Amino acid sequence: MEMRRSFIINQDTVLIKSEFDSNGYHCSRVIQGTDTFLVRQKPLDIIDDSMLYYGASDLQGGIRAARYSLGNISMCPVSVCSQLDLYWFPLFSPKNEKCIWLSHSHVLKPDKLSPSTTRVNLRFGHSFELDMKISRFKEKYSRATDLKYTIQERTKKAMTFYYDPHKGLHMVSESSFTYNSPKI
Repeated sequence: MEMRRSFIINQDTVLIKSEFDSNGYHCSRVIQGTDTFLVRQKPLDIIDDSMLYYGASDLQGGIRAARYSLGNISMCPVSVCSQLDLYWFPLFSPKNEKCIWLSHSHVLKPDKLSPSTTRVNLRFGHSFELDMKISRFKEKYSRATDLKYTIQERTKKAMTFYYDPHKGLHMVSESSFTYNSPKI
C-alpha cells in the first residue's frame, strides 16, 4: 500500500483512521475518493495541519470554536474549512488510538445491523461496520450538521447593491444593516 509522508484534507477525503504500520509506527489510513493509502502522520496531526493550511486555526482552536457554538460537548466536530464544506467529526475520543474521523459531506446513510452495531455507508462506494449504536452515530453526525449550519448562517453574506445616479449615493445592504457611501 502506498505510504505518504504528509497529507492535507481536501473535498474528496472521506475518512481518516488511526493505524500502525508493519514497523509499529503510528500512522493514518486515509480514504480519498476511491483510493486508500497510508500517511506517516497521526490523524490528529493531519486534521491540525489541514486546519492550519486552510487558515481556520489549529485543531484546539477549532474545538474551542465548535464548543462556543454547540456547547461544552466532548468529541465535538470541527470545521476544517467552511468555504470548502470540510466539516469533520470523530467517532471516538480523538486521543483514542482507534479513533476514526469522518467527513460530514461523505456520510450517506447509517444502517442498524444489531442493537450495538452500525454500518456506515459513505460516498465512492465505501462502507464499514462500527461497534456503536445507530442512535449514538446519528447524534455525532447531527452535531456536525448543527456546526455546519450554524457557521453557514453566521457567515452568510446576502448583500444588495443600489446605485442612484440622481442622488450620487451607493447603498449597500447587508442583511438588516444599511450603509451609505458617497459617490466616487
